[in-house]
Amino acid sequence: AALTESLAAKGYYVVDNFLSRNGNDDDDSSSGKNNLMEQLQTEANLLYGSSSGSNTTTQLDPTAQAALGFAGEFLTPLQGGDDQYQVAPRSIEWVVGVTKYLPTKLPDLDSANCMAVLRTYDASARAAARRLFFGERQGEEDGGTDRTDDDEPTCTDYAPEVPDESDLRHLSLRYYLVDKDWDGMAGALTFQSTPDTTIEARADRLVLYQSKGVQIQKNAWFLGANNNDDKNGNCIELHLLQKKKEEEAA
Repeated sequence: AALTESLAAKGYYVVDNFLSRNGNDDDDSSSGKNNLMEQLQTEANLLYGSSSGSNTTTQLDPTAQAALGFAGEFLTPLQGGDDQYQVAPRSIEWVVGVTKYLPTKLPDLDSANCMAVLRTYDASARAAARRLFFGERQGEEDGGTDRTDDDEPTCTDYAPEVPDESDLRHLSLRYYLVDKDWDGMAGALTFQSTPDTTIEARADRLVLYQSKGVQIQKNAWFLGANNNDDKNGNCIELHLLQKKKEEEAA
């Protein structure tokens, strides 16, 4: 009930401690869940570092590249298949499990199809690109230039996740795989409301929101301490599709 009510009223819903909410770090009952989080983090790094096989090809996010300058954000499709399952079995199972489970709570969702990517922030790749383009040396914050937010904005403009009404993406999710000391504003989401609400990026946090029904602003991942530290962060981005009308009628 909380999920459907929040989506209807606010357009989004947040679940903290998604894999560890039934225990805490000191409880044996939560150790398996914490191990799963660690496995997902390990697999995320393996997927990002792997370039073998069409299912594990990582590309610079074209949206981040255009809107956020040298964002250091990369996308790896989560498409399954034998090659990718060997590298990241828990990640593929997470995507499949969530895709099958949520339609039991939200019947207008398709339980068989989805779109999923791994988003990775690589601070060292961002620094290398900036050194190449701006001539910055390691540790320099602005390279002695007069760059402004117009050159490298720290967030996107407000917009729905899916602007095209014909697009079947219906519910979007972000599951954050970041360290506990991660700067929460890096990779945060802000939903336009009264007042605007910012959901920080935190380890084991799941954010669900309407793909078309809400205006959302996305922060760059290089903000705060993540700008200078040699940090990597990940999140699984999952888009669940609206059930086709013929399926609803069947």
